[in-house]
Amino acid sequence: MKEKIYAKLKQAYSSLGLGDEVLQAHAESLANLGFVTDENLDAVVGGQKPFLEGLQKEYDRRASTARKAGEEAERKKIEEEQKKAEEERKKKDADAKKKAEEEAARKKAEEEAARKKAEEEEAEKKRLEEIKKNQEVPDYFKKYIEETNARSKAQAEAYEKRISEILESHKAQTDATNKVISDLQDKNKVLLDGYEQIKADAEKKAQQQKLEAHRNFITNKAKELGIPQWRIDEGFTIADDAEESSVVEYLSGVASHIKTSALPLDKGEILGGDKATKEDMDSVAKALVH
Repeated sequence: MKEKIYAKLKQAYSSLGLGDEVLQAHAESLANLGFVTDENLDAVVGGQKPFLEGLQKEYDRRASTARKAGEEAERKKIEEEQKKAEEERKKKDADAKKKAEEEAARKKAEEEAARKKAEEEEAEKKRLEEIKKNQEVPDYFKKYIEETNARSKAQAEAYEKRISEILESHKAQTDATNKVISDLQDKNKVLLDGYEQIKADAEKKAQQQKLEAHRNFITNKAKELGIPQWRIDEGFTIADDAEESSVVEYLSGVASHIKTSALPLDKGEILGGDKATKEDMDSVAKALVH
């Protein structure tokens, strides 16, 4: 039904200039009311004229208002831009005028300074000429000055030559001293390297002696505790840096274990049979006593 209403509205009121979106929305609104049928469709569409004409007038009014507002805003914008441009032009003119006045004042000051300087230079020139005229140096004094300057120059050259010789001698002595120092440093490095090697060898030897003494202590202590040789030959799980108290504690445990297990002193002897003999019992007792 919506499409039928829309088609009728478009046919009847297209001259109003309303857009399709407006007519579509109005057709959907009428269809949603639920009273429009094929029989009353023309009557319903005909009755929409006042509403749609009023709607179009409202659109025209709003458009006119918006257009006038836009024109007014544009006019104000143009006036503001013109005002701003006029102010900028006046400012530029004022700045240009001020700059020209400053430039003219600067040139005038420079010209005045140049004039004064020229006058002062001319006055100084005249003063020096007057002094020269009134104070001419005699020939004998000029000759004396020339001879004095010559002697001073010769003395200065001799002094410079002597200074140069001293500097060269000092440089040679410094080079020789630096060479001696360098040689001593090289020898000292060799001695230090030799000392470090000797020190390293001594530390290694001391470590080896310490390790050997540690192992001898383990062996002697094992024998002292009555641990048989075959068990000593098997070796013990003891760290090379273990304390003597820890070694004694460990070996005491091994000796105790051997005795409580009734192991024979000779590894080759093994208790035999399921039933212990009198000899076996004597052997165990003997081991426990030791």
